[in-house]
Amino acid sequence: MLNNNIMNEDEQKMAISEAKILIVGQGSVGKTSIVKRLVSELFDAYENKTEGININQWIINKDNEQIRLNIWDFGGQEIMHATHQFFLTKGTLYLLVIDSRLDEFGNRLEYWLKIIQSYGENSPIIVVGNKIDQQRLDIDKRGLRNKYPSICSFVETSCLSNEGITVLKNTIFDEIKKLGYINKVLPLSWLKVKEQIENISSNYISYQEFVKICEKENITEPKKQKKLLDYLNNLGTIISFQGDPRLGITNILNPEWITTAVYKILNSNQLFVNKGVLDISTLESILNNAQYPIEKRFFLIDIMRKFELCFDFEGYRDKKFLIPDLLPKEEPYTGEWNDSLSFEYHYDVLPSSIISRFIVRMNLYIHQNTYWRNGVVLAYEGNKSLVRSDSEENIITIQIIGEKKKRRSFLAIIRSHFTIIHNTIPKISVKEIIPLSNHPEVKIAYSNLLKLEMKGINEYYLPECDTKINIKYILEGIEDDSKQNRGLIQHIEKEKNTKVRNGQANAEIQDSFDVFLCHNSADKAEVLSIANKLKENKISVWIDEWSLKPGEPWQNQIEKQLHNIKTVAVFVGQNNTAPWQNTEIREYLRKFAMNRTPIIPVILPSVAKIPRLPIFLEDISLIDYRKNNPDPFETLIWAITGKKNF
Repeated sequence: MLNNNIMNEDEQKMAISEAKILIVGQGSVGKTSIVKRLVSELFDAYENKTEGININQWIINKDNEQIRLNIWDFGGQEIMHATHQFFLTKGTLYLLVIDSRLDEFGNRLEYWLKIIQSYGENSPIIVVGNKIDQQRLDIDKRGLRNKYPSICSFVETSCLSNEGITVLKNTIFDEIKKLGYINKVLPLSWLKVKEQIENISSNYISYQEFVKICEKENITEPKKQKKLLDYLNNLGTIISFQGDPRLGITNILNPEWITTAVYKILNSNQLFVNKGVLDISTLESILNNAQYPIEKRFFLIDIMRKFELCFDFEGYRDKKFLIPDLLPKEEPYTGEWNDSLSFEYHYDVLPSSIISRFIVRMNLYIHQNTYWRNGVVLAYEGNKSLVRSDSEENIITIQIIGEKKKRRSFLAIIRSHFTIIHNTIPKISVKEIIPLSNHPEVKIAYSNLLKLEMKGINEYYLPECDTKINIKYILEGIEDDSKQNRGLIQHIEKEKNTKVRNGQANAEIQDSFDVFLCHNSADKAEVLSIANKLKENKISVWIDEWSLKPGEPWQNQIEKQLHNIKTVAVFVGQNNTAPWQNTEIREYLRKFAMNRTPIIPVILPSVAKIPRLPIFLEDISLIDYRKNNPDPFETLIWAITGKKNF
């Protein structure tokens, strides 16, 4: 919500009456017909389904007051649910349209209420029971209001007969006024920026370009610039991914341009036939409109990568992609999973995007291309894992087989990725559950076991299976060594500054690093020289020469240290080659970006021309060793530590 801190006393001001409405619900409930009745008083009995998102402007007049509303009409087909989450915002009025002929289950009413609650937080919701010309709405309104306090009203409508549409208009008007945006007094400079953004012919601009527009209107404080960006995003003027840990502050986009392109791809019949496999020729045939020239098609693929909607096939970077949401639903044969280590996530509501995003994140671990829409088989250090999503039961199950000593490490990696995904959904409700190995029908909340352990309780009786369980034994089977061995953690704390080979703390002992030096082998000598100077300045460095255990693949170490590295310096050196041009390294850099780890591009003296930066780095300032002013090494220290000493 905006506050008075955004304005100076002597600044010109103006009131604005504008807001955004999001219309959601299952397919074929009449969402688009509702919009047409509201905006133009029209009705089409043969209305086509919405392929993605339709964005309309509606000027509503009442009581000598005019309000401009930006209406986002979301398609209800299941394939689109995974992407809706990126456009569901807080501080917005939601219309949840249901078919009055169906019950709560048939409308997936509580699924949608929980999805809105997860992404829209406390945004108000009007539940619209449509098609009452065929059957009156019959649901437990009082019970739903008690369970979901964000429901502000139930309105019954018929687009065919126009019944209830006037009531709906009045209800929308009343609820919109409560949002706090209507007649909000804003700095005139904000409105000038808004007008300029709306009149830009380009479909996207960088954040730096947005900053320049703000500075032109004397909005120079970064905090105010970000507040303005958030305000325009909430209005639906733009799509911005400010504050999203997956995307960071990257681009400001024309909403219709990006949504139309993404949904064109997801709704492609050719992709459905190809079972989610997208290649360049298919992409060109889908986006053959002049709006999407070749260079912008790859921009869209980068956005889809950032949405975690797709990943590149190994060896086919920028040529061939897989979109898990378009995979067949049928589960292939995955083998036997007896005597497995098991772990489960139980959700109040399970967004379909969670498993597809997980498959994208874990694509480097996929075993023998074994994946389908709701699951995947992974492999790591001789172990295999089966991860399944059950949308009806709202459960994700994890099973791991193989060498027992290594299962916990694999589970820790898997759980860390689910934690990252869960942290991007503000109000998601999820419980971690452990099924007993000898009584798999008996399931224990992981949090309860931790509480019992903290109280010093070693054994606990479970009446449902008439068995006493050893709490320490169960936790040791689940937790990675670094978590379950409290003594080891204390030891690591004491020893983490101990210098070993070349004076550098061993990667197995040290629990965090100030910087990871990402480079090509051809530039090893130059990067090692910089590493030694950093070490002299008491900066802890992760570099393969010092930190990689002999015989262990670098991928394993990077995966283990993913959350322990504070910054990443990426060096471009001989032959103008950059580490991100390697498929695997690019994926790890993207993971660092999604974790909001600062990434610092560093240009070494031998570079003739800087190669094209990947999209997640394009707005980041470079450190250029080809220039002496400012001193590149001092600038690098500043970027790593946040302390400027020059």
